[in-house]
Amino acid sequence: MRQAPFSIMQHWLNENGAPRAILQIRLTQTLQDNTQLLRRVYAFIAMRQRQRLDIWNQLQKLNGAPLIDPLNLTDLRAATGRKDECPDAVAMDGSVSIVNLLRLILDPEKYAGHGVAVRRVAVSEGNRKNGEIIEIDFFAAALGDDVGLVCPSAMLGDLLVAPIDPGGQEKLRLLRFGSDGLQPLRVKEDDPLISEIINQAAQLSQTTPLHAQLRKCRERLTALLNKSLAEISTLPPFDQVGAWEGLDPLAQLSYARLLRRIAPMKRQRLYALGGYSAYVSDPSLIAAIATSGVFGEAESPKPMSELRQNGALLQRYLAACDAHGMASKTMTLRQQARALLALKRDEDLLVLRQARISLPDEIEGLSSLTRVAHKLNDRVLLKRALNFFEQSDDKKSANEIINYLNGYEQGLWLPPDRAEALENLLNYKALVDIPRY
Repeated sequence: MRQAPFSIMQHWLNENGAPRAILQIRLTQTLQDNTQLLRRVYAFIAMRQRQRLDIWNQLQKLNGAPLIDPLNLTDLRAATGRKDECPDAVAMDGSVSIVNLLRLILDPEKYAGHGVAVRRVAVSEGNRKNGEIIEIDFFAAALGDDVGLVCPSAMLGDLLVAPIDPGGQEKLRLLRFGSDGLQPLRVKEDDPLISEIINQAAQLSQTTPLHAQLRKCRERLTALLNKSLAEISTLPPFDQVGAWEGLDPLAQLSYARLLRRIAPMKRQRLYALGGYSAYVSDPSLIAAIATSGVFGEAESPKPMSELRQNGALLQRYLAACDAHGMASKTMTLRQQARALLALKRDEDLLVLRQARISLPDEIEGLSSLTRVAHKLNDRVLLKRALNFFEQSDDKKSANEIINYLNGYEQGLWLPPDRAEALENLLNYKALVDIPRY
């Protein structure tokens, strides 16, 4: 264990009066099995005292007041006459010290100036299931400083504190160094220091050989995909700038395959939705629309940002096809899947949307409803029927037709049973004797 250099601090340490800023990481497997994970994780010290001193100096400078020039390592060595003087402090001027965990484990002396030391406490020998415990000692942290771990590529649940996780930003876990040791803190999104820590870790990760290799792979794959789509796409769909996240390579390959298998008119519909960015936000919906029949050709197409993006796939599909609310929300998953396949394949079902007849729970009733929809779309027939029932003083039948027309104008959907009841009215034999007008 590193020792504080001054005698007054040494007494405090010997009497167990000084807490140590130490946290432990438990690896489920050996260190060798977790090199890819540790390569992406960084330990940091956010030196709040330095940060406050920097802010104070800036304010003093603005007010024309005297500034404080703190002692540095060079001053200490000159005062003591010892060129090898190395107190437990961070050997840099910034307010944030950040270092990669794997590099710190492999070459601790080289990175000792970052104020962090790593020890392998429990090393598994022979049995991989035992895992390992790595102890991280933030020996240069002062009371009031924040320490922790950051992983620029982490997602929700990757970084957690036991036994009680404070939550917050998924890329980082923060602990405040106080008189009682380390206390987990929930990260404040508006804290500028947090953004600085994450940005520094991201910049460091981009300088590693692994990141450079991945960047070359990304650029090669993106260039090949853009070249393969040059004959059918006026603009390259994939951007070579930036980094891959999650399943981006698979998403790009899937989108390229989708573009090549659909007709040119379908591609225009896909571009109107937002192209690749829309596909990434909801791949299943975009694929369903792009491979759909005439039902998927909305009269007033909207970009993905303006569509309802919650609910089941069938509900999202109907919203994108100008048919929001056409299906009941109580349908089972099996019923939804069958209805979606029917809408994509059967071109006759477009008349249901035109007549604003909602879908039945079971698709076996679709064929009879399409027949009903053709009649309800015949406005001449509806007017003849309404005129007949009004002249016959059949107010109930007339009101059925009037309610349907009013609901249609208001964008309401007609339930299947009411649609079949209207068809019975339109099949009334006496209507055939009234001339069409």
